[in-house]
Amino acid sequence: MVAEAPLGQKLLFGYTWLTMGLYLLLIVTLLKARRSIRSFQTPYYTLFLLQAVADFHIFLVLELVLRPRKFNYFNAFSKNMHVFAVFSYFDITFAKAALGCGHMVISFNRVTAFNNPLTYENIWSPTTILSSVLLLWTVAAMTSLPYLLIFNEGIFFLLLNNGIIQLYASNAATTYDGIVSVTINTVVIIFCSTCYILSWRKARNALKKKEVPNLVHRLKRVAVHIDDRPAFAKLTCHMPLYSAAAFSCRPRM
Repeated sequence: MVAEAPLGQKLLFGYTWLTMGLYLLLIVTLLKARRSIRSFQTPYYTLFLLQAVADFHIFLVLELVLRPRKFNYFNAFSKNMHVFAVFSYFDITFAKAALGCGHMVISFNRVTAFNNPLTYENIWSPTTILSSVLLLWTVAAMTSLPYLLIFNEGIFFLLLNNGIIQLYASNAATTYDGIVSVTINTVVIIFCSTCYILSWRKARNALKKKEVPNLVHRLKRVAVHIDDRPAFAKLTCHMPLYSAAAFSCRPRM
């Protein structure tokens, strides 16, 4: 029995695929721009692209795993698919956790960019970026493992009278899910908010104390002294707090 998707679900389906198509176009454009524009080669944009992996993962889980199962597309699903039910529960919880953890990495990246502009790229080396992302994705997977190892017998599909195949879980599984979700969301909100507030305060204080023109002037004098104007251009290009102010006095390449 195939369930009829309500109009709201159909509109949401169209809107979701449209927006993710635009998102994909943005990613492709960014990847092309990274070949020639150095500003797009900074660690921040590398993290942005890695976060896009998590974004598309949760999108594909929703659109290719959960929605087709719920409305039984092509009559390809049944309530007896226990392994698929457990996998679905694990995958969606992992995707949500990985998405939140990714925002924490990006927010911490912004703090270091504002507070350590000259050593920013050394701090966020490719090894650091890859290690931090893999670590947080591993944490997200570890928090979801109990659905595979402990609560797997309590996760199942239930066929409703209207043909919808609903995913259900035992009280223990839903309680654990609630605790993990609240914990992760709270940590992400507090951590990211703190990082962005610190970044904003650093930027505001720097502008009030006129640190921007002073630092740019010192960098320019050093670059001219050592006859290394390309080095000055590289420094100013990768300082997110100072790049706008430095643009007017950046040497032409």
